[in-house]
Amino acid sequence: MLELLAGAREEQLRSLWPVLVLGLHHEQQHQELLLTDLKHALAVREAMRGLIAGNSGQRIYPVDLATLNEAAIASRLRMRFGSGGKARLEPEAAGAVGAIGRLVATLYSAMQAEDWERLKLCDSDPCRWAFYDRSKNQSSRWCKMASCGNREKARRFRETHKRDS
Repeated sequence: MLELLAGAREEQLRSLWPVLVLGLHHEQQHQELLLTDLKHALAVREAMRGLIAGNSGQRIYPVDLATLNEAAIASRLRMRFGSGGKARLEPEAAGAVGAIGRLVATLYSAMQAEDWERLKLCDSDPCRWAFYDRSKNQSSRWCKMASCGNREKARRFRETHKRDS
């Protein structure tokens, strides 16, 4: 492309100019679409975390439920039956919206499982990873005791000793 432009005469450049402008506008719209998809995906991820946080005893916010409902509607989730007769949700939408719909469908499937309440959200604010609580009494608070749990306990220890000194 650069070779074409570098070797073009002025009248050729004038005739190519509208095409170049159109191409630049198209590229800008494409980048904006990608940014919109990314923002939507991040919002759905946070909404999924918010829903999972309910298994950790935290409040489930209406905005998270609305975000997940909107993603399900936008992806046009529909029930489909597989060859074995097992029902599943699949999005009719393609692209990023369809991919996000598949995540929402996976979340729905996880919620139907007996062990849904074992899926929890790490209590460490910087982490917030979803994890499967394998403890007998379902009381785990951190995704990994060695990292998040240790960090949180050390932070609380420092805070306690600051107040005492």
